[in-house]
Amino acid sequence: GLNIGNLSMVNGDSITNSAGISSLSVSGTATLANSIVTSGAQSYSGAVTLGAATTLATTNSNVSFGSAATINGAQTLAITAGTGTITYGAAVGGTTALTSLASTSSTDIYLGANITTAGNQTYTGPVVLNNNITLISNSGSANGAVSFSSTVDSTSAAAKALTVTSGSGNIGFSGIVGGNYALAALSLNST
Repeated sequence: GLNIGNLSMVNGDSITNSAGISSLSVSGTATLANSIVTSGAQSYSGAVTLGAATTLATTNSNVSFGSAATINGAQTLAITAGTGTITYGAAVGGTTALTSLASTSSTDIYLGANITTAGNQTYTGPVVLNNNITLISNSGSANGAVSFSSTVDSTSAAAKALTVTSGSGNIGFSGIVGGNYALAALSLNST
């Protein structure tokens, strides 16, 4: 795998799996742009800034953002992990809202902190709340939709609350909410 301190990408850059780069671990800060494709896991420990529209993809391996890995930038972020999990350990869009966020995992998408976008949030796969979570998709005057394609549950350790605010954007659930582990509370705000 590739283990690096700080990573800085600009529009036009990409990292694609090649011999010896089955995984990527960034221990410091990262500025991401375009695409990072690995067969192995991707982990980010420090603050992440989106410098351009960004796609992260693995071949059935985890994508994780640690407890200090905030993600900011007025860009789109799409993550596809196959059967690998996706973990957001720190706030997403807390300083600068993302344009949109799409997360795809057939195993689990772990939400550990609040997520703010100026557009759609799409969760394709089971969602697990590791903390009380607020999802906001109407930063500025946007009215993004928030959609869940599968189940939404609290972590097994304790019941957690979910608040979703989307302006006039739709909020959609296609799976059972709290079926495995009940939520402490559910608040949906859409006009």
